[in-house]
Amino acid sequence: GGDHTVTGFTFSNYNDGTSGAWASVGLFQTAGKASIKNLKLTNVNIEETVEPRVGAFARVLHRGSLLNCSASGTLKMNNKTYDEPLISDDAENIAIGGLVGYCYGACFTKCKNQVAVTVSSVCLPTTEVALSASVAGIAGYAEVSCSFDDCINDAKILYNGTTAPANMYLSGLIGSSLENFDTIHLKDLTNTKNGIIEVAEKAESKGGYNIRGCIGIIYDGQDAVENIVNHADIKFLGKATGAVNIAGVGGNLGAGDCVAKKLVNNGHIYYSGTSGDNTQIAGVASYLAGDVKHNLEECVNNGNITFDGSNGTKGLTIGGITAYCTNGTAELNNCTNNGSITIDSTVASLYVGGIMSYCDKNVAFKKCANNGNITLNGQASTTRLCGFMSHNNNGGSTTYTDCTNSGTIENKGTATAITIFSGFLGYANSETKPVWTNCTNSGTVKNSGTVTGNLFMGGYFGYNTAGTVFTWTNCKNSGEICAVGKHNGDNKAVRVGGFIGGSYGTCKFYSCTNEGAVTGNMTDIASNTEIFVGGFLGNVESGWGLIVDKAEGSDQPCINTGTITLSGDCGDFCGVAGLISVVDHATTASKVVINNAVNTGEVKYVDATCTGNTYVAGVLGYQQKGKYGFETSNLVNTGTITVNNAKGKNLDIGGIYGRIASGTAPTGTVLSVCDINVTNATSNSTGRLSIGGIMGSTTVAITGAESYCNIKAIDLQGKAGMIMGIAYADATKATNCGVGGNIISIGETGEIDPD
Repeated sequence: GGDHTVTGFTFSNYNDGTSGAWASVGLFQTAGKASIKNLKLTNVNIEETVEPRVGAFARVLHRGSLLNCSASGTLKMNNKTYDEPLISDDAENIAIGGLVGYCYGACFTKCKNQVAVTVSSVCLPTTEVALSASVAGIAGYAEVSCSFDDCINDAKILYNGTTAPANMYLSGLIGSSLENFDTIHLKDLTNTKNGIIEVAEKAESKGGYNIRGCIGIIYDGQDAVENIVNHADIKFLGKATGAVNIAGVGGNLGAGDCVAKKLVNNGHIYYSGTSGDNTQIAGVASYLAGDVKHNLEECVNNGNITFDGSNGTKGLTIGGITAYCTNGTAELNNCTNNGSITIDSTVASLYVGGIMSYCDKNVAFKKCANNGNITLNGQASTTRLCGFMSHNNNGGSTTYTDCTNSGTIENKGTATAITIFSGFLGYANSETKPVWTNCTNSGTVKNSGTVTGNLFMGGYFGYNTAGTVFTWTNCKNSGEICAVGKHNGDNKAVRVGGFIGGSYGTCKFYSCTNEGAVTGNMTDIASNTEIFVGGFLGNVESGWGLIVDKAEGSDQPCINTGTITLSGDCGDFCGVAGLISVVDHATTASKVVINNAVNTGEVKYVDATCTGNTYVAGVLGYQQKGKYGFETSNLVNTGTITVNNAKGKNLDIGGIYGRIASGTAPTGTVLSVCDINVTNATSNSTGRLSIGGIMGSTTVAITGAESYCNIKAIDLQGKAGMIMGIAYADATKATNCGVGGNIISIGETGEIDPD
């Protein structure tokens, strides 16, 4: 090129009439084993209606190179239906690039595109069927060992046609590639703010769209995938009968092992169009595919994702970094999402994760952070909004090491089926084993909208199916977990915890801390709904166990310092406690061990009504069916317990336990040094109201407990004791216990036992 500039290159609508014999649509038709360097094209003007491969420099670059070249101008593509057949290799891949249409084994270095690309139609001849059309700023389609180094797209990519083929790829730099796009080299690539990728409102596709800020697909092999940045917005305003797949930087990584570093998206993603099933949106990389290993390192999303359109019936998947990982394994190191994710319209099932939405197998997160807010303003059926990942499936396991969530997770709209909100992981099915180590959730998790199905909320996790084992070590929640708004479902469950909402698996906590306020205060709850609120855990369902203890080699107990509150409509069964609200277990695999646990936070049951049993306690609200072991030691409560203007059929209030219903008695020492204030609290005529410095009521013995509480009851209509309020069965005893403190009753007085 000799540093020359070619100005005003113009081409329009040429074909010589011979079947398959296409003229050049570019400065060169085919550049085979050619080196084009130090050349600039300005004021390019290309308008094409026939040729399926178009680029300002070349229609095809075959085992050649483009070095230090640039082009500016416009390229407008408006293919018409044509009666002659295309040559066979062209039939599958329409390729439109600002610089090059199609490249094979080619190298691009220090190249820049400022050619605005507009595609109004990509019809094929009537005798052919297109598999895909690929449109991008640098190269439309790349195949076999291509490399792209230090390249920039600085122009808009627009599709506004009504005849797109089954698969339409639109990207800032590289549109798409074949699976044999091996030994890839993608480094130092940028799509600027001017490189907006847009599917216009009038645009339609018979299939789906794949829209990326920089790279369409990254397939087998890895020479280098590093430092790829998108600054431009992505807008999908059109229609598609198939799925729409959008990513801020790149498409799917697979099917070979791949390491991708420093992929950064700064552009916003707007979706207000219409699509079919399985639509996916990701801030950085679309998805991690294949039974291989993928590594994402130092990847960042700073762009907001806004969904205000419609999709099919099989759900919407959104991830701040990547949408999902299938079959293989993945490791994400130092990846961060700072962008908000907002859903404003009505969708089917909704799966949203601040880092990754969905995983089929094993994923390791190391030093990753979600700082972006996730909000549902619209309506969805099955709903999972989570700071890291919404769904862990098929027996896979996730590990979280030194990870943080500070983003607010909130439903302001309506969720009509099972609903999960959490700071980290939403749902895990059987045989998964999520593990958190040295992690922190400081983000608020809140429902202020309407829920009609089961609701599960936690700082770390929401809900799981039977068999899951969860482990937290040296983890902290300081975020507010708040279930307010409306719940108008019939015979449903509401589970709210500083760490986990509800579990059908075994939960293990080692040296963990909850500092966040945990609140249940919902309206319109049906009379047959259950609601459990705990500083650590809402409840463990029947058949599964619990371990709360110090980590090995640590002197740090598990501790709650946050205020735990249950108010409003509370259905027919409810509990609120400093650490664990309710445990229901019945098998040998479900031993409950609560050692070295401390509550210093206030526990409140106020302005509340429950038609059934209610349990209020400093550590554990209710333990049921504990016939296979209930081990406790070094339990301490110094937090105030407040019950005011509250009703329940049976109301059990305890400094440590609300009620131990049956089975093996708790063992080991416990200490309650707290204030218990009860005002205007009532049970019904056939129920009980019991207050105990250690336990409200029980059918088992208590040994080694010390109670130095100040119990103050106004208009007490039940029983109060320094150790327990009510003891059922002749075998119920308190042995080797110490008592102190005071019991003060003002007004109507029930039965008081200062001992």
